[in-house]
Amino acid sequence: YEIGADSGDKPGEFQFWHEREHLTNRVDVPGVDHPLTHNGQGLWGMVSGTTSRAALQVLALGLDPRFDLSRTYWLVNGIAGVDPADASVASAAWAKWVVDGDIAYEVDSREADPSWPYAIIPVGSRKPNEKPKSTEWEPAEMAWELNGTLVDWAFALTRDTVIPENDAMKPLRAGTLAIVLGGAGAWLVLAGLAAGANGWSVDWTRDGDLIAQIRAPRSLGAWLAGALLGTAGALAQGLFRNPLADPYLLGSAAGAGLGVVLALAGAGTFGLTAGALAQAGVVVAAFLGALAGVALALLLAGGAARPTVLLLAGVAVGVVLTALADLVLVSAPEALRGRQAFLVGTTGFLGWDGVAWLGGMLALALAVGMRHARALDALVLGEAQAASLGLPLARLRLLLVALLALCTGSAVAQVGLVAFVGLAAPHLVRQLAVLTHAPLLGLSALAGGALLLAADVLARTVVAPREWPVGIVTALVGGVYLLVLLRRRGWSGA
Repeated sequence: YEIGADSGDKPGEFQFWHEREHLTNRVDVPGVDHPLTHNGQGLWGMVSGTTSRAALQVLALGLDPRFDLSRTYWLVNGIAGVDPADASVASAAWAKWVVDGDIAYEVDSREADPSWPYAIIPVGSRKPNEKPKSTEWEPAEMAWELNGTLVDWAFALTRDTVIPENDAMKPLRAGTLAIVLGGAGAWLVLAGLAAGANGWSVDWTRDGDLIAQIRAPRSLGAWLAGALLGTAGALAQGLFRNPLADPYLLGSAAGAGLGVVLALAGAGTFGLTAGALAQAGVVVAAFLGALAGVALALLLAGGAARPTVLLLAGVAVGVVLTALADLVLVSAPEALRGRQAFLVGTTGFLGWDGVAWLGGMLALALAVGMRHARALDALVLGEAQAASLGLPLARLRLLLVALLALCTGSAVAQVGLVAFVGLAAPHLVRQLAVLTHAPLLGLSALAGGALLLAADVLARTVVAPREWPVGIVTALVGGVYLLVLLRRRGWSGA
């Protein structure tokens, strides 16, 4: 309702909309006290009053043959109203109960008894200045149950309605998502500091050295590795224009696995200790192997100009390098245990050197990726449209593939093969916001870091003092997520 004029005086619930949305066109409707107003672009305003008057006037509007209310999206203001400059039509909620937490009711003064001094009634009373019957109000005076059948009907009718994205809301939505994901990452880092071999522990005096030397680098390293996989996933999905593309598609995983097997087999030959290998050999071998796998795929595909050929080359390279790794294991079976630990993923060997490396690679990847994100945006439009923009697509693709290999290789070298993080992180972000690739890369990094660190904390605490391999946790959770996603999209057999 609106007390006073629609403009020029103290704003009520309707005046902001009338003035800021330019609802200046007026239409009289029989049975509706206040003329309808609209801006000529599909936005209409109606001052309906409250209580039974509102229901009668909406009924009168529905009976007018000039209006088809089945094609109307309703935004109903509450007691305080809403300023259109501060709110947007971005979501809808269906509830079976309405709760009023106020200690008084305010009704439209035009509907009030003329003898009342004002139209504010205390809860439990029937008129102003009347003492309530009791200060312990019944729930029925504060909460009202709606017709459940109508609520379910409205939900079924509108649940799949797509509300168009507002360009002005995109940066706000991205910023809110960044705050949420960043906050989740910070909370998970604290949880990682408290997750010990014997359960949760926050005794900083007793566990200070343990936290500083083991838990802190492990938690930060897990977050950074997940962030790199999330960034790599966003790059892969943009390059191949496929929301289910994975960072390991181009042979990096198989190359890293072969590098680890060769390093472990060489260690057995030369009698190197496991400690020395953990510090240098396996990490370096996995990183170089991942880069070599992608380089071989690029060589076979003749560069990055043809994404489909490159993808097929990556699959072929993965099969061949995996077979070579198995062949090496036949000659050096002592390397099997180390390879198995690499394949299931682990954050147990992360130290401060690894954290520094991962942090540097992430900073480099985000800087280069966001600088060239426009190329990924152009590829979404298709090859011809992207080329028409004058972008050197072949060179940019090669650069982005190299960046993808660097991200994947750096993460895999430190934590092994961790499944689904690179696939799920950018996909989850896209489900929550419509973004160009520049913010998508950053948000995918935040999401990937939170996902891997959450899996690591879970792996450390569920069966403490034993640990689950973090890659198994991400595979289980990611597999369930993918099945639900496929089911929701109707790909399960339709």
